[in-house]
Amino acid sequence: MDRRVDVSRLRTMLAGLLLAGMGSALAAPLSAQGGDGYLFREPRVSLSVRLGYEALMGPRSPGGETDVFGFTQDLLTIDGGDHDAPVFGGEIGLRLSDRLDLTVDVSQARSEVVSEFRDWVDNNDLPIQQTTTFTRRPVSFSLKYFLSERGRRVSRFAWVPREWVPYVGAGLGSTWYKFEQNGDFVDFETFEVFYDRITTTGRATTGHLLAGVQYSLGPQFVLTGEGRYRFGSSQLGNDFIGFDDMDLSGLHFTVGMGVRF
Repeated sequence: MDRRVDVSRLRTMLAGLLLAGMGSALAAPLSAQGGDGYLFREPRVSLSVRLGYEALMGPRSPGGETDVFGFTQDLLTIDGGDHDAPVFGGEIGLRLSDRLDLTVDVSQARSEVVSEFRDWVDNNDLPIQQTTTFTRRPVSFSLKYFLSERGRRVSRFAWVPREWVPYVGAGLGSTWYKFEQNGDFVDFETFEVFYDRITTTGRATTGHLLAGVQYSLGPQFVLTGEGRYRFGSSQLGNDFIGFDDMDLSGLHFTVGMGVRF
């Protein structure tokens, strides 16, 4: 009788140890994601990188001879979309509320176009060629408003992200640019061909509107698709005296990968 009681107690103890071991094994992955991590509280900060494409509006609607884009396109074999370029950048976001973020981002787009004079050739009937590069580097502050809640609490400690969340936003920033033409040109007074490098750089205050969507890949990682319209203009430097302000407005579309914590 006593031996049967002892065996029963032993089985109970072994079963308890087995269940405790299984519980510890299941709790380990949650502990890695929880505690000070993502699942036990809402994320406060996000970091992301973005890749995409920027289409400038100014070169597509030049204003005539006093517009640098119109002047360049009349003389050289450059078209309105030739200054469009790939764009890449990064962003830091700070969560202000469940539906509002403050973000800071920096990006760069650079186009390079090889062209020649449309109506002129040199003394050997060869094309008069030059290269035009246009670099833009905006630094922007944005407020993003999410159109639905980004997640929900399932207990006192756990927070589960929503899969799809659209958002809209607006912001201001400063855009640095450099417009440079390097190569051979025609002196229209002497009709001689000469080499020159013509450059203008500047910085302009720009604004933007944006819209996008976030897709949660897991508890911490998120995929983002965004469209943004930037508007603004800047005075040109000494090499382009007499020209109107340079139009820096444009559309850019990006896809980004981010982590939130």
